[in-house]
Amino acid sequence: MRGLNYYRPLIIGFIGLILFFGFSVQAVFGQEQDSIVTDSIKVIQQNVDDSIQEAAKRAPSVVDVIKGLALVSQAKSNAKYQADRIAAQKNNIIAELRNTSRRLTMALARGFDSADLDRDIQKIESLRKVAGDGIFENEGTAQTTRNLEASKVFLNELLEDVEQKRQSMRSYLNELSVYRSTIDSLASDSAIFVIPDDSSEAVEYLIRLRVLNMEVGPVDSALTLASKTMQRDLGKINFLRYALQNDIKQIDDYRKAISISSAKREFSNIWGEVGFVRPFGEIISFSAKKGVFVLRYYAMAHKGKILLSIFMVLLLTRFLFNIKRNVLKEFPLTDFSKDKVVLRYPLFSAIFITINVFQFFYPDPPFVFYGGGWVLAGLALTIILNGYIQPYWNRVWMVLYLLFVLACLDNNILQASRTERWFIQVLSMAGVIIVSIVLFGGQRKTMREKRILLFIGIMGVLHVIAFVANIYGRYNIAKVQMTAGYFNMAVGVMLLWTVRFINDVFQYSSDTLKQAYNKVFYVDFTKINRTVPKYIYGLLGIGWFALMARNFYFYSVLMNGINDFLTFERQIGKYTFTIGSLFTFIVVLVVAGIASKVVSFFASDSSQQRADNDEDNKAGWGSWLLLVRIGIITVGVLLALAAAGIPLDRITIIIGALGVGIGLGLQAIVNNLVSGLIIAFEKPIAVGDVVEVGKQSGIMKSIGFRSSVVTTWDGADVIIPNGDLLNQHLINWTGQTKTRRVEVLVGVAYGTDLAFVQQKLMDMLMADDRILKSPSPVVLVTNFGNSSIDFRILFWVANYATWLAVKSDVILRVDRLFKENNITIPFPQQDIHIKVADGKNLETGAKGHQGSSASELPPELPPLETPG
Repeated sequence: MRGLNYYRPLIIGFIGLILFFGFSVQAVFGQEQDSIVTDSIKVIQQNVDDSIQEAAKRAPSVVDVIKGLALVSQAKSNAKYQADRIAAQKNNIIAELRNTSRRLTMALARGFDSADLDRDIQKIESLRKVAGDGIFENEGTAQTTRNLEASKVFLNELLEDVEQKRQSMRSYLNELSVYRSTIDSLASDSAIFVIPDDSSEAVEYLIRLRVLNMEVGPVDSALTLASKTMQRDLGKINFLRYALQNDIKQIDDYRKAISISSAKREFSNIWGEVGFVRPFGEIISFSAKKGVFVLRYYAMAHKGKILLSIFMVLLLTRFLFNIKRNVLKEFPLTDFSKDKVVLRYPLFSAIFITINVFQFFYPDPPFVFYGGGWVLAGLALTIILNGYIQPYWNRVWMVLYLLFVLACLDNNILQASRTERWFIQVLSMAGVIIVSIVLFGGQRKTMREKRILLFIGIMGVLHVIAFVANIYGRYNIAKVQMTAGYFNMAVGVMLLWTVRFINDVFQYSSDTLKQAYNKVFYVDFTKINRTVPKYIYGLLGIGWFALMARNFYFYSVLMNGINDFLTFERQIGKYTFTIGSLFTFIVVLVVAGIASKVVSFFASDSSQQRADNDEDNKAGWGSWLLLVRIGIITVGVLLALAAAGIPLDRITIIIGALGVGIGLGLQAIVNNLVSGLIIAFEKPIAVGDVVEVGKQSGIMKSIGFRSSVVTTWDGADVIIPNGDLLNQHLINWTGQTKTRRVEVLVGVAYGTDLAFVQQKLMDMLMADDRILKSPSPVVLVTNFGNSSIDFRILFWVANYATWLAVKSDVILRVDRLFKENNITIPFPQQDIHIKVADGKNLETGAKGHQGSSASELPPELPPLETPG
């Protein structure tokens, strides 16, 4: 549509033409026609105005034209922006595809080898058959408990191995799936299919896509092949996993059936007919083969604990050698076969203690593992005690240990046979005979450790049950009772000797190592020796019961029930938890608290002992002790939260609540806690320092999180908030050194030879060995007093704890020195003037207790007047 300016000349011309025509008509027709002409002009003018207005309505304004131009420009800008955005997006997609391709290439390079996996699967299948020997093949007349236990442990280890491979393969397959999803997502992006309008740019872009396809295509094909292969291999692993789980379930069913029918006959009487016959040599062979496999797999699964045990043996051996060397230095003629037997053979003692303690840290071990450990520990104990205990009891122990070894060997035979039944009968009878001799013989009263007789008595009862059950064909009961009897006796004896040896180690450490160790840190072995053994007795008692319970099926049932109870998920609101996680949370916090207490336990009360014994080296590690305790508590809290599965947003809420609490009323507590950290890092004081805080003075006993403890000279413990230690004027008398300067003031009468007195005092100070020669003592003449010339004696002592005693001795020696040399120590004198009413002055000389002159008083004094 054309604008209004285009029509304006035509309209003006048309109006001019009409006006010209009107004037012409008026001139021709005269005035008569004026009214008609005027009316016509008015009509024509009205029509013209209407036409102009209609045209104005149809034509756009100038503003509209400008807006139209702006919209055209905006459309062009948007088109350019979209083109640039798509170009950048295509560049990013191409770059991301290349990076993904490179990462995928490296991931495929470290992938699983199907051939190796097939070999591992075949190996596990062959071991599965070994585990099933005597259970699923060559069953015999009846299943045996020991074979079921060993096979279950073996299958569990195989299942654990398969489970690890399965988890690793699933993780790798998930990683490949992520790569597949990333590549497909990038390749299907619509932006990559937008071709530039310019022909040259389009050709260039198509070339880039071709190069990209050459780079990504082969990797994409390899990814597809690897994913298919991994899914196929994962199917094999899942099938093997299911087979192992099924075998374990069948074994559990067998064990449960045996436990329910334990009182029923399994075989004929020992003199009766033999059912299934398998050569005894073949039984020994397959038992040994299975035992070796079980031992190897279990050892590989727990090699970290085994290496830690070996390290502890070496460390404890070194420790015992040091104790033994110090004992020989102090007592060169010590006979370790008669005294301090734990130091007789440090290596064997270390092996014995470590094995007995670490037995409790191995989860569900097979008998071939923990039984072999107890056999080795018993051998070490036999070597240590040989020649130490009475010959009679030494022979009894050696016989019992030999029978214990034979019982352990028999317990590793995994399938029943008539030969083994007679062997069980002989071992049971031997046990009953030994128990009868020990309990009813005349030497019973000579045994110092009466608790061993309890274990021997229990062994006798179990062997009687085994002897009778074996006769009447109850094989599993007989074998379990026979093995449990010897095991109960041997383990009980070895645990008692373990506590005895640990107690002796603490005792000898207290006697010989305290002086050597306090140069670095102080360990109160005496306190440990007094406190720890009773707890060890309790723990080892619980451990003995647990070890005994391992021989019976109810232990597995009980542990499975406890495990199910602990691992069953419960829910409160949106929070899911298990009793096990809560229990772990509590246990971790308790262990962290105990560990913190144990750290401080080694240094508690040691500072006072060092002060009393006047030792030169002070253990100023109390500040580091505080940092260690804070670190233990912090790590414990974090581990407890992680173990309980508490998410970080909950922790944030807890921290926010603590912040509100701090703002409302915990400023003082936080101030003390922060002050404790400052003390720990800056170390202005340490445990054992002699300090003065306000009106309190004494020895710094401990530095805690919130407060510290100062033991006053009266023996009281004063608890001082850490904030007060930093806010008040703290005096540390032994911060850098234990030396202290001592000052003694003394005066001599006027007229005394001052140089003579000064020399005598210096000679006296130099003759005292407790007074340091560097810095040297000083005797100074300080002042002309009212009645004396004053001396100031300054000297240093090596230990702050002795300065009062040294000062007292110096004062006594000064008094004796002055008396021997007729040197007078004057006392203050005053003249008293009494003025009487008549104006006379009476002079009275007050000479003190020496009474140089009597007081002269006037004969009469005016009476005192009192009011009223």
